[in-house]
Amino acid sequence: MQIMRFQLPYHKLNHIFISHLHGDHYLGLTGLLFSMHLQQRANDLHLYSQRGLDEILLLQLKYSQSVLHFKIIFHLIEPDQRKLIFEDSTVTVETIPLIHKVSCTGFLFREKAKPRRIDKGRLQEGMLLQHIALLKTGVDIMSPSGNLLYKNTDFTLPPKHSYSYAYCSDTAYSEKIIDQIRGVDLLYHEATFLEDEKDKALKTMHSTAAQAAAIAKAARVKQLLIGHFSARYHELEPALSEAQSIFPNTVLAIEGKILELEIRAVDADDAVRLANDTRFGLGSNVWTSDLDRGQEIAVRLDAGHTAVNGMTASDPRLPFGGVKDSGYGRELSSHGIHEFVNVHTVVIEAPTGPSGNRQTTIE
Repeated sequence: MQIMRFQLPYHKLNHIFISHLHGDHYLGLTGLLFSMHLQQRANDLHLYSQRGLDEILLLQLKYSQSVLHFKIIFHLIEPDQRKLIFEDSTVTVETIPLIHKVSCTGFLFREKAKPRRIDKGRLQEGMLLQHIALLKTGVDIMSPSGNLLYKNTDFTLPPKHSYSYAYCSDTAYSEKIIDQIRGVDLLYHEATFLEDEKDKALKTMHSTAAQAAAIAKAARVKQLLIGHFSARYHELEPALSEAQSIFPNTVLAIEGKILELEIRAVDADDAVRLANDTRFGLGSNVWTSDLDRGQEIAVRLDAGHTAVNGMTASDPRLPFGGVKDSGYGRELSSHGIHEFVNVHTVVIEAPTGPSGNRQTTIE
């Protein structure tokens, strides 16, 4: 229901990872499978789970006398092992052994290194397409005789950032996972209880918000996402405050919320490349104690408006508008006036004068 509510294209799902066989983590799967069946899905579907999921689903299919239009391929997870369970050309998935009442596994998703990006402004006339394609792979282009034709770094930009995400569902506090998830861009860690219910968390093999934050801090992750809150808590702000007191960059896992991942630039030049690597370009901001450096960076940004040490804001004296997919033209100032008026061009061809020259008057 939630997939449909948020209008996610579930027909594109080909791999589903189930952490453990407590009902709140798999009972929605049957409905999803039948929805795919009714939509005439034909592609194989891969399910990764602890032992027993195949029996559960086959029993439901048996007594509903149903035969799905597509094939389900079950992949058995060994809960006590850290193991690579999926890999394609862009991503890998590893299991993260967790501690819970039943066999339970988290998942570590990592994007593979992305190709370098062609700097179109540096391409030379006559370069072959196959040479450009090879430059994206990171290699230099050599002539048949072994001479350097094109140095890779002269024509390419660094690859985009490869993200990593660790999903640690129901689990007691365990420092064993720290090394595996170290430095990930985003960590989801359950935070069923507050710290004053620490004994309850230990008994039920769950974690507190403070414990989730301690794991994030020790693993030096970029951002922490906490969830799986006990129904006893009608307000979630105390859980957020508890976690943020240990790991400030913590947010609540609220269904439907869009989370933006932070990208850190290596230097100012890298920051400009990252900022310009978007199809939008309305406003931008530069914050610096070096105003000359700020101005130099500002003029390199592909945006209609750039504010140095200030927020983007319109002013009637200045033209305002975007570039790329953020629009065309300008409003405000004399530039804006020209956008809303027509220019009338009049060309008058006069007869040839005494000197034999044709006279043209343009107004």
